[in-house]
Amino acid sequence: MNSLLLCLLVVLLPCALALKCDVCTNLPAQAGLSGKPCTAPDVMECPFGMDRCMTINGEIAIPGAGSVEFTLKNCSNSALMCAPDGVANFCKIFNTTGLMSSCTTDCCEGDNCNGVSGAEAAGLSVWLASFSAILMALHKNFLN
Repeated sequence: MNSLLLCLLVVLLPCALALKCDVCTNLPAQAGLSGKPCTAPDVMECPFGMDRCMTINGEIAIPGAGSVEFTLKNCSNSALMCAPDGVANFCKIFNTTGLMSSCTTDCCEGDNCNGVSGAEAAGLSVWLASFSAILMALHKNFLN
């Protein structure tokens, strides 16, 4: 019985703790992106190694056609994408083209922190902490 409970914890806990982020873009389909608009974003369970939710806001200058403001939301990695000097920092990469008139990268921790209000995110955190405490109590009771 103890080994069964331990196996369940090992299998289910990572699923329960996987980060979820809003994923969307307001860039037009002509840009080659088929993302959902940020008015109705998808929610994505982030793959391994992605430890933050990210929102990028910027403006791209289009020679002879003005400029386009954009928003991108996705999962990210704190060291590679969120750090200003990260090798995969979107703003850093695209600022080298000279076409970005502005670009900011905001990264946050917690499920859907890049798309929900603070109250909803806090409620989810309390639920997750309670769920974890219950699992730990069950685990302790079955091991003793």
